[in-house]
Amino acid sequence: MSEKNNKKDIESMSDHELLAELLRVSKRKQTAATLLSLLAVVVSVSVLIAMVVLIPRFMASMEQITLLAEQGSASLEDLNKIDFDTLNQGIQDFSSIAAKLAKWFGK
Repeated sequence: MSEKNNKKDIESMSDHELLAELLRVSKRKQTAATLLSLLAVVVSVSVLIAMVVLIPRFMASMEQITLLAEQGSASLEDLNKIDFDTLNQGIQDFSSIAAKLAKWFGK
């Protein structure tokens, strides 16, 4: 309905019809406001529940990640302490001794 037709309708309405229309519009607005308020409460409660449930899990995961990172760092430090040149020399020495023993025992 165009605005001109709407104005004509309003102008042609009696006081009783105008009051009824105002009440109908007011009820619609009240219903919309109530629904929006209910939606806001539902969203707020959902966010609160999500925070109560998810944040402790997230923090526990972060603690585990931190612990794993510390363990990885300690493992890397232990690997850095190994003298690989000496280890390789020891393996070669053992290999030559094992080969001589194998020949001695006939294998």
